[in-house]
Amino acid sequence: MKAVRFVLKMCNESIEIIVFHQLGAVAGREKAIIDDFRWLSIEVVIILEFMDVVNARKSVRDYADKAIEDEKLSKIFEAARMAPSWANKQCCQYIVVKNKDKIAELSSFLNPWLKNSPVVLAACANPKDSGSRNGMDYYLVDVAISLQQLILAATDLGLGTCWIGAFDEVKVKKALEIPENIKVVALTPIGYPAEKESARSKIAKKFIGSAKRKPLEEIVHREKW
Repeated sequence: MKAVRFVLKMCNESIEIIVFHQLGAVAGREKAIIDDFRWLSIEVVIILEFMDVVNARKSVRDYADKAIEDEKLSKIFEAARMAPSWANKQCCQYIVVKNKDKIAELSSFLNPWLKNSPVVLAACANPKDSGSRNGMDYYLVDVAISLQQLILAATDLGLGTCWIGAFDEVKVKKALEIPENIKVVALTPIGYPAEKESARSKIAKKFIGSAKRKPLEEIVHREKW
């Protein structure tokens, strides 16, 4: 089940009308429904179901030259803020980089394609604000959950991301003036995907095989290992 939200604006006030409908395999079904209600709407937004968002998420390496609205950034950080954490200590911290020179500096030792990103986020944490068990530091889990919620929220808003886990932490901390006691867990660019994917991005995806997933039979064990 998906929904189409129609926003009718009258006298500086918005009235939201939610229309739920079952989507079949017929292409253009959303357009047909939108056309049916065009007489009452000015703004039309497709609302995706959760699994639609999960399946739509992909690593984006090519971004359009378009700024991200502050409202959308606030929404994705709200999703990150609501993530669960060890004893609810909420250790995750984010650094938002918009300065083009700073992004270019990061791209010089991270990935060259990063320089075209309108925003780069660094997800960090103080390990002392989390816990550990069975030899595993849970600040890594805390940040991973928060960042994944952020990424899915970004996907839902039409924004692209690309989880970056391979980086020189010393260089990142120096560039972003991060205190010694803070750990950098991951980074991601964020922005509107470019209409045309570059050859470099296509080659990277083919080499990594990022679209492939193991079948359930290989990852789900019943009753025992």
